[in-house]
Amino acid sequence: MTVRELSQLRYLKREIETERRRLLQLRARAEYAAPKNDGLPRRRGAADRVGACAVEIAYLEKLIGENMKRAVCELLRLQSFINEIPDSDTRQIFYLRYIKGKSWPAAAFILGLGEDTARKRHDKFLREGRSVRRSKRALRAGAAASGGEAAFKKSGPAVDIRELPIFTKEEKYCGEELSEKI
Repeated sequence: MTVRELSQLRYLKREIETERRRLLQLRARAEYAAPKNDGLPRRRGAADRVGACAVEIAYLEKLIGENMKRAVCELLRLQSFINEIPDSDTRQIFYLRYIKGKSWPAAAFILGLGEDTARKRHDKFLREGRSVRRSKRALRAGAAASGGEAAFKKSGPAVDIRELPIFTKEEKYCGEELSEKI
C-alpha cells in the first residue's frame, strides 16, 4: 500500500467536513431567501432561490452519504492492512497517523519516540514490508493448496458491518454484494 492509498481516509474525512459546512451555509441561505408574501410585484423571470437551494441541499446530502460509505470502506481496508503489521510500534504509528489522523510530531509524542524515528520506521516498513506481505501471500497460497487453509484463515473485520446504519441488504459494500460479506 502506498502513502497516497493510506491517506485516502484523511482526505475523505476532510471532504466530508467541507461538504457539511457547505450544507449548513445552503440551509442558512434557504431560510434567509424565503419568498416574501407582501403583495408587491416582483420583476419578471425572478429565480426561485429557495428551490435552487433545495436541489443543491438534496445533492449535497446524497454526496455526503456516499462519501461516508466510502470512508467506512476505507477505514475497514486500513484496519485490515494495519492489523497485518507484525511490529507493535510500527502498527501504532500507522494507526495514529492514518486512522486517527495525527501529525508526525503528535504520533511520535504519544508513542514516546522521536519524530524522525517514527517517520523512519514508517518508511522502512513501506519499503521492506511489500516483500514480507508477498511472502505471506505465497505461504497462504501454499497452505491452501496443501489443505491447511484453516491455519492461515484471516479473521473478519473488527466492525460487524451488519451493525452499520448506512447499509441496507440491497446496497453494495465496497464494490461487493453485502450479502456476500454477511
